[in-house]
Amino acid sequence: MKKIALLTIVSFICLQSFAQVTYRKVPEVTQPIVPYDSLQNIPVTHINSLFGHKILCLNKSNFRSSINIFSNIDESKVVNKQFEILDGKRNEKDHKIWLTLISDTDTVFYYLDNNSVENPSFITLEYFDKQSKIYTGKKFKLRFPEEFKELNTGVIKLFSDKETFVCTGSTIIEDNKKLIPSLILKSGNGDEIYTPIKGFEVTTANNIGLFTIE
Repeated sequence: MKKIALLTIVSFICLQSFAQVTYRKVPEVTQPIVPYDSLQNIPVTHINSLFGHKILCLNKSNFRSSINIFSNIDESKVVNKQFEILDGKRNEKDHKIWLTLISDTDTVFYYLDNNSVENPSFITLEYFDKQSKIYTGKKFKLRFPEEFKELNTGVIKLFSDKETFVCTGSTIIEDNKKLIPSLILKSGNGDEIYTPIKGFEVTTANNIGLFTIE
């Protein structure tokens, strides 16, 4: 009887101990959504500001068919296609931020790393439009003698340093099977050349490529 009574007391104490366990969940801190700054193609911080914005895919680098860096994707599904950035999240397995992009027919994924920020595989349509608004009508002075392909003829021409061009707008150049977001520059002689748009920097600097902006 004493053993039974002792076991009963121990059991009662254990139950009392379990009953005193409490739980508290630490709230997850969500990153505030900051309005997208169209002076940058891909913001270094506040990636969620891209959500809801449309992009043009330039090549298939870093695009995948699933959230897996080893998954493949057919080039025809992404190159020269427009998508909307739906959302993004950090994958703890590969420690990369993955963006989910949708079109009328497909869902694809894009992962961000240092290379994809500095040499992006897409351009946001707002950023592309902003380049045209910023630079159209501005004068571009060549800092060094350089050869450029004349856009109307395809002929490579040598232009002297200090030659001045006027930006007439922006366009997507198709050259050597590459899509290159570019500014169109026109010389006083009517020659047209292009200079690639910067991919990720704030675009109010006085230099772009080999040109000084006046």
